[in-house]
Amino acid sequence: MPPKARQIDPELQKAQFEEWKEKDEYRVWAELKFISKELYDISETSTDITGNWQMYHNKFIELAQAFKIKTKIKDIQHTHIRSAFFAVEDIEINKEIIKQYMDGVYYSVEKADKQRATHVKSAYSKIYRTLDANNIEISAENYMAERKNLVTLLNEFFKKLPLLIKQSHKVIDEKLMAVLQPLRKLLDINKKLMFFDLVNNSKGQRMVKDFVLKAQVEQYCLCLQDCIRLLYQPPEPKDKILQRTCKVKLIFNKLAYEDWQQNKIEAFYLTPLQNAFDKMRNNLLCLMLKGINYYKCPLKENEQFVQDVKELIDAELIAEHLLGNELKRDQLNFMFNVLSVIFNANQLSKEFLLKRDENCINGSVPKLVTYMTILHMRSWLDRKNLDEAKLMKEKSKDQQQQSQMPVTIQEESPAISAYMSVDKRKLLEEEQKKRDEQMKQAEEQGKQQAKLDEEKYGRYWIWDFYCDQQHRQLFEECVENIRHINIAVQQDIQDEIIREGMIPKAKDRKSKDNDASQKINELRMKDNDNEYVKKRRPPELWNFPKIVEEKHTFRVIAEPKKCYVDGRIEDLEEKIRVLSQHLEQFKAPHWIELVSRTIDALKEHYNQEPNSALIVGQ
Repeated sequence: MPPKARQIDPELQKAQFEEWKEKDEYRVWAELKFISKELYDISETSTDITGNWQMYHNKFIELAQAFKIKTKIKDIQHTHIRSAFFAVEDIEINKEIIKQYMDGVYYSVEKADKQRATHVKSAYSKIYRTLDANNIEISAENYMAERKNLVTLLNEFFKKLPLLIKQSHKVIDEKLMAVLQPLRKLLDINKKLMFFDLVNNSKGQRMVKDFVLKAQVEQYCLCLQDCIRLLYQPPEPKDKILQRTCKVKLIFNKLAYEDWQQNKIEAFYLTPLQNAFDKMRNNLLCLMLKGINYYKCPLKENEQFVQDVKELIDAELIAEHLLGNELKRDQLNFMFNVLSVIFNANQLSKEFLLKRDENCINGSVPKLVTYMTILHMRSWLDRKNLDEAKLMKEKSKDQQQQSQMPVTIQEESPAISAYMSVDKRKLLEEEQKKRDEQMKQAEEQGKQQAKLDEEKYGRYWIWDFYCDQQHRQLFEECVENIRHINIAVQQDIQDEIIREGMIPKAKDRKSKDNDASQKINELRMKDNDNEYVKKRRPPELWNFPKIVEEKHTFRVIAEPKKCYVDGRIEDLEEKIRVLSQHLEQFKAPHWIELVSRTIDALKEHYNQEPNSALIVGQ
């Protein structure tokens, strides 16, 4: 029989344990346990190691010294430990070699390099588990065995680490840097652009160094777009983490709009975009200041960056749909101005607009948009005609006579025939060429004049994309019709349209909505009691000057049809009904989005979720 194990006196064992706790071995061990609480767990299956591990490595050397481990290594660099965890080699499955890619980069190393890395990784992971505060509690009964195991692991680790550093670290680190390159390039250009913004914070300074700014912005767009591509369309579909994407250049374009901060509706949708962009840039700068030990791979593992990019893309897609070009900007501003009329008319119209009552959204809103478009076009033409009339008066009589001379209509040249002489055919061809050039010049001059008119008077026609050519002509008819309606009656038409949206649908009426009729009656009584206004407006009094001079206040008693008996109001309102239905239905999803987002702005409620159905190409 084997001899019985010698029994250790528990009291002696406890005394020895207490004595050991006074030594550097236990102190450093305890300190490493405390530090590990701030780190995440690692194991032999971990594929990377990032974060604030350098403090742990530094204490690791102190541990080796306390346990008198023989090694020439004076300090442990995190980059060496990281290469041990990052190294991979190609996998052979059924005699087929599976190459290893990360973010589109081939990052496998040779088998020998992988083995050296595996030895270090395995020893380091086992040491971490031995020291882990949550893994096992050191006591008088087990401290000797745990100490012996730790010494064995430390000897193994410090034996294998020099081989990894000398023979394999460089090649593994090159692979790591290649995988991290998109993020590193973005961090670098982000730092440069933020420094440029910090130094050149005035408009004048930025104009002087505009060429530098443009180059940096272009580089920033390329780098950020590349990172977004890796998250949206990665080489491996399983790595896809973004459901939407955007064009980075468009972000810079929008944030460069002049004076958008002073425009209420534009600021409402561009401020979230600016904030999301600034947040991402600040977090990228913080990541860069922490150092490369915090850069994770693949790119999708950088959780804060991914979250920032998602918020940025959502804000950009919302802004792009509403403010993506000058036409969209004009449409959004016009819609905001129209809905502000309803919003500010009275408390009841405001209430029904904000709660999106059907009568208001499908009745008053499209009709008022249509009607105010007609008024806008009429005003645009009146201002241009007035300026042209003034210009004509400033010209001399000779110039006036010359401009009024009858235009000589040139006879059409005979068609070029195969039976004509060569000289005559050449002459006709030259004349035709001249006429074509004159037509092109006339078209170009027309375009230039239209551009000048738009710069001077604003956009004449607002609803491109939302209206077809046939209904555009109907708008032009209404612009002519409105000339024959008194300005005060024009105001009454607007009030009548607003009043329509103040009455809820019968099927939607609830006890709290039954107050609508009562409130309208109260407004009627108030307007009827205002004799000063009633007696100075049609049909009581026509063309009272102050009607135009004073700011118009909504009148619930407006009855424009009673002002004209020839049916011109009914005719105009029927055309408005047809046009409003067309605007609402021609591009219905886009119209609903435009109206809804504008109401959100009036409510000061920002909806962060873009409408996926309206995102082109996604």
